[in-house]
Amino acid sequence: MRVVFRLAWPNSAATFSRETPAPEPAWLRRLDRRARRVVAFLESEGEIRSADVARLLGIGRRQARNLLRRWVADDWLEVVDPANRSRRYRLQSDSHLRR
Repeated sequence: MRVVFRLAWPNSAATFSRETPAPEPAWLRRLDRRARRVVAFLESEGEIRSADVARLLGIGRRQARNLLRRWVADDWLEVVDPANRSRRYRLQSDSHLRR
């Protein structure tokens, strides 16, 4: 939370304003720190592969594939390209995540 103090001179009292960040959606609050890093990557890049997840999180490719498989089952990630070697994922549509 960022607090900003502004002084207005000469004839008015000091004013106080508070800037608060927008609340996180419920589906995002349920994610662990690894999943949040992947969400941040997806928001900037749009799609992700298991190699990207492995590099981003500093884990092996197999563990990255297992995480991606779990996140697809958790229904916040979807498969874009189902090819075995170049499988890509993206966030589910916004309307689906608002549950």
